[in-house]
Amino acid sequence: ASTALYLLLSMFMLFLFVANVSQHDLDDWLKGTIISGLQLFLVMPMCVAVSMAVTCSCVLCCYPDIAREFYDDARSDHSVKLWSFVQHGDQALSGSAADNDAELGDLQLR
Repeated sequence: ASTALYLLLSMFMLFLFVANVSQHDLDDWLKGTIISGLQLFLVMPMCVAVSMAVTCSCVLCCYPDIAREFYDDARSDHSVKLWSFVQHGDQALSGSAADNDAELGDLQLR
């Protein structure tokens, strides 16, 4: 209820502003509002995304061991278990947890 009241009051104040300014001032205000919105919702997020991508690329270029470590982690035991689930579908693995781990350990990834 208070949010709706706040929105109505804000719209009323905006209408009062628009009604009491000259056309030239209104055009300048609208241009400034549109540019500010574009900067906030388009330009700044794109700048952050590009800077993060460039930073990550530079780090990976200077320290290739980080990429190798990430790749090795992706191919670790967790990937084997996930690959086993994909191969077996919804069928449950038989036996105890130790038997399941042994069964999963026998899989070879390509």
